[in-house]
Amino acid sequence: MIAAAAPAVSRPPLGPTVTSALSSLAAAVTPVITIMLGSTIGERRAHGAARDGGGREDGGGTRWPVLIAVCIARLAIMPLVGIAAVTAGVRAGLVPTGTLDAATLQFVLLLEASTPPALNLQLLAEVAGKGQREMAQVIAVTYCASVITLTGWISLFLVLTRSGSLG
Repeated sequence: MIAAAAPAVSRPPLGPTVTSALSSLAAAVTPVITIMLGSTIGERRAHGAARDGGGREDGGGTRWPVLIAVCIARLAIMPLVGIAAVTAGVRAGLVPTGTLDAATLQFVLLLEASTPPALNLQLLAEVAGKGQREMAQVIAVTYCASVITLTGWISLFLVLTRSGSLG
């Protein structure tokens, strides 16, 4: 998190060399994790991986009903929970209203609730040594499904934040 925040610091306390190094490291995090996800899927497929905890007995990974349930929970139910949470925050006075910055904050909070799971989950599964294939499948399926769902959610969130209907 510190490396990712390095470019946002106006006067870096560590000096320009360290800040530049941290910025380069932060820019490489997502591509490296994405490559790890792809290699996990490819390795498991190429070697016909045995069951590694939580998948089917034949080593086939996660069943489709489970993948669909995860997609529905993450890409349909969580955004609704996000709308309810932001609305409650606005009504309780915890989330500001009335300015462009406030609308942007509300939009970002809503957007955060509607995005697919982070690739860090795959990294945690790799470190734990359990469920790597299943996590890779969940992430791959939710990312593919999010192409469709994010479009609708972003449109709805823009309407809600511009019209001020969250309060």
